[in-house]
Amino acid sequence: MFSKSRFLVILFLALMPLAMSACTAPVSQDLRLRQAKRIYFPVQMTRVDIHTTLFPLVTFERVREPGGVAVVYIDGDARGIHDRPERPYNPTPIRPTALKMTAADKSANVLHFSTPCGFLSNDTLESCERKYFTTHRYMPEIVSAYEEALNRYQRLYQLEGFHLVGYGGGAVIAVELTKQRPDVLSLRTVAGVLDTKLTTKLNDGFIHMESLNPSKDLYTLGAVPQHHFIGAEDRIVRPSVLNSFIRSIGQSRCVRTTLVPGAGHDTGWGEKWADLLKAPVDCQAQETRLEIDWRSRDSRDDGF
Repeated sequence: MFSKSRFLVILFLALMPLAMSACTAPVSQDLRLRQAKRIYFPVQMTRVDIHTTLFPLVTFERVREPGGVAVVYIDGDARGIHDRPERPYNPTPIRPTALKMTAADKSANVLHFSTPCGFLSNDTLESCERKYFTTHRYMPEIVSAYEEALNRYQRLYQLEGFHLVGYGGGAVIAVELTKQRPDVLSLRTVAGVLDTKLTTKLNDGFIHMESLNPSKDLYTLGAVPQHHFIGAEDRIVRPSVLNSFIRSIGQSRCVRTTLVPGAGHDTGWGEKWADLLKAPVDCQAQETRLEIDWRSRDSRDDGF
């Protein structure tokens, strides 16, 4: 006869695979969408689906002062940088970091632009071309689709300008839009992929060879007020990525940077963002300098 203790051991071993599969089961799309609604609905934001030339773009909006300016948050990638593009992938984030930041912004006019094909229902997602949120994520045509969205809101609400906030890979789109549009009044990036090739190299990741690189062609960007935030615990966007971007801009009194203690790539930002929004974004910096001790954090990657 089995002893009670032996029976419990056998029962534990039999149930362990089920417990492990439950822990690693993918988060359903319905759950992700419900989680998003719990974030945007309490702050009086409304979901609006825009059909750009290329793909459906889900936006969340709160516009209380037509004719004014809007803060626009551009979301990052849900896919990990190490994930190959052929792997199964849901572009709706499990951790909606940028949406939490948007909800923390008390500005009268606030917009959130998703990743291409993000926050869609399962049926709509199946009809969305996969390349737009994998291999073509940083292509020029993607930037054009976001321009369509900005133009739509500009016409609809007679907006005079935009303050852009790019999170993660959304920083690529935000920088490229800033280069092209004179109505971008300021630029903020958070955990921003500000050098796509260097980010990929440091993480042994994947990026399409024809992707835009925000660290290139920065001739006019130095005149735009901007503030770039990276997390002290971020293991994906390292200080050298931001350093590369700052070097490409050159001397400018409009560029500020901040290393945020306790923040990772997709953790800590929602809780800290209301305070970080108070940090200056202007062209009154005393001098162009990096406010991060680059040598102590990432010296091997900077060539020091």
